[in-house]
Amino acid sequence: QARTCVCAPRRSRGPSPPRGLAMAAVAAPILAGPLGLKRKKGTDVRHFVLHSDRLEYYASEADALLPGAAPRGRLDFRDIIDFEVTDTGFVFHLFDQDVTVASLQETA
Repeated sequence: QARTCVCAPRRSRGPSPPRGLAMAAVAAPILAGPLGLKRKKGTDVRHFVLHSDRLEYYASEADALLPGAAPRGRLDFRDIIDFEVTDTGFVFHLFDQDVTVASLQETA
């Protein structure tokens, strides 16, 4: 049975991306917007930002737009071993956990 949890612990805010990040890591996002992050006690609305190599989420759109802001969570696509498309969103299966995101229309 799948469990749903946070994809990464909160990172401290810094003035710039960590050293050694590939150019794709600092490129403009492909898509951004609100999604529901499923947790044990319900769904939290987060602002997700899709990049070519990762999916990041922030507490709000305003947080995502702050220069140098670190995401609350990050899902590196290299860590995904499988995924499922559900009626309401996606379940990403990582090595040690599952991360579930859902459409806000389905979480209301």
